[in-house]
Amino acid sequence: MPRHDESNGKAEDSELVSGALAGSERAYHWLVVRYQRPVWSIIVPMVRNTQLAEDLTQKVFVEAFRALPSYDHRRKFSSWLFKIAHNATIDHLRKGRLATVPLEDPTSEGSDWLESIEGTRVSSILTRCVSEQSSRRLWRGRSVSSGLPIERS
Repeated sequence: MPRHDESNGKAEDSELVSGALAGSERAYHWLVVRYQRPVWSIIVPMVRNTQLAEDLTQKVFVEAFRALPSYDHRRKFSSWLFKIAHNATIDHLRKGRLATVPLEDPTSEGSDWLESIEGTRVSSILTRCVSEQSSRRLWRGRSVSSGLPIERS
């Protein structure tokens, strides 16, 4: 890991923000160094993908830099930044919703919805759920085809 110049590493957030607003790349650098890991730690559980969390973390710092003039110095910088991180992640998740699957009768003639989702994330989730349900029924000593209602655990 590269070593950082410690000259601004101990500065208060307010000093670093003021420096960044004045055009100091070093001040902005130290804000990134200080908050990169905490921002990533907010994002990664929401997206469940470390690479995507890294990309979104970078995006958060770009957005924060652009919005820095609107930062209210009476509030904590970390709270402001974490709110940007949360909102950017929610925006990303909204834009990336899974494609919907039609709820047609899978037994009707000409219906190929199962084939249309084969190999997708939806298919793997459905397969895992069906497998888990089958295992639970068999574990309880019931036949998968018994038609008995599924017990909720």
